[in-house]
Amino acid sequence: MNAGDVVETLPVGDWRGPFQTELQARARDTLESGRVLLAHLPFVLLADEAPLLSSAVMGSDRKNISFDPASGSLSNTSLSRCDAKRLRALLRRFGDMAEQLLHDLLPA
Repeated sequence: MNAGDVVETLPVGDWRGPFQTELQARARDTLESGRVLLAHLPFVLLADEAPLLSSAVMGSDRKNISFDPASGSLSNTSLSRCDAKRLRALLRRFGDMAEQLLHDLLPA
C-alpha cells in the first residue's frame, strides 16, 4: 500500500470557499471511502508567535499540548499566563480556519 491509496490531495489554495461542486463531491467521497484528505494550505504565524513552536513550551506531563476550543482550556504547557494566552489565540485561529474549510468543503 502506498500513500496514494489512502491520501487524496485536494487542489485547494485557500482555507475558505466557495468550492466547486465537483471538488466538494470528491472530498465527500474520499472521506466516505475511509481515506484521508490533504490540502497544502499556508498557516501564517504572527510576528510574536514563532517562539511558541519551540518544544520548550511543552509541560512534562505528556508529549502533546492540549487545547479545548469549547472551554478555551490549555494544558501541558510550561508557558507563563501571557504566553499561554498567545498560544491559545494561535490554536483558536488555526481551529477556526480548519472549521471554516470543512464547512465550505463539506457543507452537508
